[in-house]
Amino acid sequence: MLKSHLTKVLFAAFALSFAITTSLFGQGVTTSAITGSVTDASGAPISGAIVLVVNESTALKATTVTRSNGAYDISGLQTGGPYTVTITSKGDLQADSKSDIFLGLEHAAVVNFRLFNDVVKLEAYKVSESKDLTFDSGKMGTGSTFNRDQISEIPTLRRDVQDIANLDTRVGLTINTSTGEFSLSAQGQNSRFNSFLIDGQQANDPFGLNANGFASLRSPVPLAALSALTIELSPYDVTRSGFTGALINAVTKSGTNQFHGTISSIYTGKSIRGPNPGQSATDPNKGAIDPLQEHANAFTFGGPIIKNKVFFFVAYDQYNKSANPSSPVTFVPTSADLASVIATATKYGMQPGAIDGLAKSAQKTYLAKLDWNITDNQRASLSYRRTAGLSPNFSNGSTYVQLDSNAYQSNRINDNLSLLLNSKWFDGLSSESGLAVSKYNGTASLYSPLSPAVYVNGVSGTNLVTGATLTNGQIDLGTNASYQFNALYTKDYNGHFYANYSLGEHTV
Repeated sequence: MLKSHLTKVLFAAFALSFAITTSLFGQGVTTSAITGSVTDASGAPISGAIVLVVNESTALKATTVTRSNGAYDISGLQTGGPYTVTITSKGDLQADSKSDIFLGLEHAAVVNFRLFNDVVKLEAYKVSESKDLTFDSGKMGTGSTFNRDQISEIPTLRRDVQDIANLDTRVGLTINTSTGEFSLSAQGQNSRFNSFLIDGQQANDPFGLNANGFASLRSPVPLAALSALTIELSPYDVTRSGFTGALINAVTKSGTNQFHGTISSIYTGKSIRGPNPGQSATDPNKGAIDPLQEHANAFTFGGPIIKNKVFFFVAYDQYNKSANPSSPVTFVPTSADLASVIATATKYGMQPGAIDGLAKSAQKTYLAKLDWNITDNQRASLSYRRTAGLSPNFSNGSTYVQLDSNAYQSNRINDNLSLLLNSKWFDGLSSESGLAVSKYNGTASLYSPLSPAVYVNGVSGTNLVTGATLTNGQIDLGTNASYQFNALYTKDYNGHFYANYSLGEHTV
């Protein structure tokens, strides 16, 4: 009985693969596709017509011929463009072409043609069929796609991937105002159940401690370096796995035959902010000015190494922020009690530190990428990406306060190296293969030398929120008990191979 059921399941899966039409063709994880049909003036399909696709920015060519039903497919294409598609056929039919075609990530642009034996009729048809060029989602399930133009037009302060996520109303966004860390919640799932792909490689937190689910404090790739991005919620595709929330799939820019680059610097600070209106008359922050300082610098640059053949692209992003900690100081000991605790701790060889009222976080992001058009049928891409972020961790409450020695700094250092190869083997069969290695260091840093954790009770002081005088407060100092000897290092190796084969009306 079990064997019979297994046979039925396998048969159903095989049948489903043939039920997917050509509109789903070319769903490479990092690539795009062009598909369509070629007919004559009467609408009859033309077989054997030659299809030439040219990426005008890199001069890379891809060719195929239409099948017996007039359909054609070309996958494994770089996102963006512009592309030009040219159709030529035997006999007296006029050649035709369409230009300025831009491809979205994981999408198949549907470009249909009708050929005539009279150039006048052909031109008249072009005018009447201005909507002939359409774009198909290229995938099953719900989600959103954002191209290079949409990304560059986002008005934002932080210039981060979080701003793109805001465009998809089905994704919830939470931002830590102290560190700038953001997390996404999709379909009611915790942010740790999302998956983030960059050039086909996962950028997830490999250990699961980070609230945003990523191996970085902020975006793992500079916004200015993004070529395209998709947010997928329920894709029915075997190449999408490892998540129950959202799959965020990003592809970085590549160099072209023209040198191009960007530079930006964004700043906000206390001098350009207004006073806090406060929540009530007793709010201790009412009338105060938030001590926020936030500065982001970024640049990108790319171009040809060997024209039409080898290209480079580099990007750098530096972010610094100083703000009130996520758990602000609300209990302040009397100066006498604080001085007594610090003096006693110092007497016994400790470095207790002071009460720190600011949280300082930062991240540097580096990206370097090489693209090689090996032949018209083989294209390779080698990329290196590094993020190095840090943020403080404070723990303060209404009756206790923490000295620097009891706090610690979270570090997120992630190095990624990946190699992708997109190949066309013959008409109808193309593949994408990749190898990647990722190293992650999440070991925390202490602000003072290693020492015992000490908690001093019976401290007098004031609650800043209520104004009440307390005699049972607490001061925490010494190394946090949970971070005495913690060390977190991971190293991951990944590989994948996907292939598409078009057969008549279907794609496997």
